[in-house]
Amino acid sequence: MAVDTTLIEGAYAANAPRGVPGSKLATSIGKTLSDASTSFIDSASAKVKQKKEEEKQGEKEFQAQLDAAAKASGLSDAEYDEFVKRLGPDGELKNAFLNPDATPAEQSKILRRISRMAQTTREYEDVITDVGENAQIDGNISNSFKNDPFGKALIGVITDPNATLEVDPEDPNGEMGFTVDGKFMPFSEVQKTLEDGRVDDTFKEGFRAINDAVIQDSAKNIDGIKYSNWNPKLVKNKVDDLINTSTNLKSLATDPMLGGALSFRDHLTSTLIGKPYSKLLDGNDYGFDDGNGKIDEDEAKNIMSYLLADDNKQFLKEELSHYFTNTVIREKGWDVGTGSRVIDNTKKEGITVKEALAQISEAENRGDFLLSTMLIEEYKRTGILKED
Repeated sequence: MAVDTTLIEGAYAANAPRGVPGSKLATSIGKTLSDASTSFIDSASAKVKQKKEEEKQGEKEFQAQLDAAAKASGLSDAEYDEFVKRLGPDGELKNAFLNPDATPAEQSKILRRISRMAQTTREYEDVITDVGENAQIDGNISNSFKNDPFGKALIGVITDPNATLEVDPEDPNGEMGFTVDGKFMPFSEVQKTLEDGRVDDTFKEGFRAINDAVIQDSAKNIDGIKYSNWNPKLVKNKVDDLINTSTNLKSLATDPMLGGALSFRDHLTSTLIGKPYSKLLDGNDYGFDDGNGKIDEDEAKNIMSYLLADDNKQFLKEELSHYFTNTVIREKGWDVGTGSRVIDNTKKEGITVKEALAQISEAENRGDFLLSTMLIEEYKRTGILKED
C-alpha cells in the first residue's frame, strides 16, 4: 500500500504543537521566576531585619530594667558587676524575659526577681563589711556566736573573698543565699541569724545605768559602815527585768557587760578551777568529775557549756541574776561609791576580820565562788585581810 505522504503531513500539521515556547517565552518565564525569588529574598531579609530590631529593642528594654533596679538599690560599679554575674549563666533571665511567648505576668515576675537580686547584692556587700568589722574583738557580734561551730562556719562563708550568693537548689526562682555546713540558707535567714547573734547592747546600757545609780547611792551613805545600806533585792529586781527581756541571753553570759575584758563565763570558769565538787550547788558533779573530786580546767569548761545549753535557760537566768547583782554591781557599783563617801570619823569604818571571813564563808557555802573570790581580793586590797 502506497504511503500517503499528503495525509501524514496533514495529520502532523494538525497535531503540531502550537505556541511552543521559544527563546522569547523562556526569557519571559526566567524573568518572572527571578522577580519572584528577589521578592521572596527581600521579604525574608526584611523579616530578619525586623526580628533583629525587635531583639535589639528588647535587649535595650531589659538593660534599662537592670539599670533601674541597680539604681534603686544604690549599687556601686563593682556591686553592679556582681549583680550582673548573679543573673544566671547564658542570660537565662534575659532570654526568659524576651521570650515572645512570655506573658506580661511572667515578665513582671522576672522583673521583681531582678529587683530582689539587686537589693540582695547591696545588702550582701553591707553584710560582708559589717561581719568583717564586728567579728573582731570589741565588735558587736557576740562571743557566744563567734565561738559557736555554726556561727564560725557562717562568718567564714560570708568573709570568704571567693564566696558568692547562690541559687536555692530546690527553688531556682526563690531567694538566693549561702550553703553553710551543707545546708542552704536564704539570705534573709542569714541576716536574722546574724542579728540574733549580736551583743545585747540594750542590756549593757541598762545595766550600766543601774550600776551608775548604785555608785551614787553608795557615795551618799555617810554612816561609815561599809555595805550597811546595800540593798541587793532592790537591785536584783531591776537586773532581772533586763535579763527577762534580753534578746540574746548567751551574750549576757559571754560578753563583758561593764567594762574590762572578762565576762560571766570567764569569771565562772576561772573561779571553778580547783574547787571541790562538794561546794558546787547541791554537791552533784553531774558526771563531770574525773575522779579526784576537784574541778579542773576542762571540767570547768564543760560545766560552762552545760550551763549555756538551750534547755538550761532558766538556770542560766538565775545564775546571771545572782552574778550581776551580788558580784558585779556590788564590786563595781557599791564598792566604787564608798570611795567617794564623806566619812564620819566618830563611827567605826569598815568591818572586822571576823565579819569579812563570815561573808566569804557564806558566799562559798552558797556555791558563789565568784563572790567569795572577789571579796577576798577586795579585803586584801583594803588591808582587812592579810596576804598569804
